[in-house]
Amino acid sequence: KESLSVTELLAGENEKFVVMLDEFQDMENLGIDFEKAFRANVQQMKKTSFLIAGSQVSIMRKLMHSSASPLYNMFVVKYVEELTEKESTEFLKERFKKAGFEINAEAIQEIIKLTNSNPYHLQWLGRACLFKANDKRITSEVVNNAFMWAIREQAGHLEYAYSQLKGKNRAIITACVKLGPIEPIEIAKELHEESDNIRPFLPNLIDEGYLMKTEAKYKLRDPVLEEYVKRKII
Repeated sequence: KESLSVTELLAGENEKFVVMLDEFQDMENLGIDFEKAFRANVQQMKKTSFLIAGSQVSIMRKLMHSSASPLYNMFVVKYVEELTEKESTEFLKERFKKAGFEINAEAIQEIIKLTNSNPYHLQWLGRACLFKANDKRITSEVVNNAFMWAIREQAGHLEYAYSQLKGKNRAIITACVKLGPIEPIEIAKELHEESDNIRPFLPNLIDEGYLMKTEAKYKLRDPVLEEYVKRKII
């Protein structure tokens, strides 16, 4: 209560604060009594707004959308989607320019292709390029070398994402990586299962951001995670 009230005490007559809390899904580890106390105190605040972010979609959805959660309907929910090609191009040009590096159009297209314009991975691969460019020039060759290096050396978040997959979820992801865009019946055949045993898992894997559906086929949404998993299973 004292921590939350700091911004209320600091705010002047015409001032307001925005407090951002990242990795908000960890709130669940503190228990329902903490969640209740958080809501009760926040509802009393008149000069402070909260912006929260979390990377574990299932837990965030549970905290925000479950009627059993003390935080139910407390926040306006937004999902971070991939950037457009235009947005990605402008972002990369601006960031490399600020860092004092030159990058050509082919290298920008290679970064976009390898990351599918995922906002986090654009930055992740961009930073890797800075490490691998010897003369402050980013080319397609530099991008690909940086990508391979980052998959090996800067992949903690990918290992974490993969570790969250258990049982049949992991088996389905592995089948999609091995066989590319694939129909449920083909996934079932690969796993020696009936397709009716596979289909219930697919919507959740889409919601979690692991899979995407194109026509009747499923594939990994994130090509960076796909490359990482490919290296794990080969």
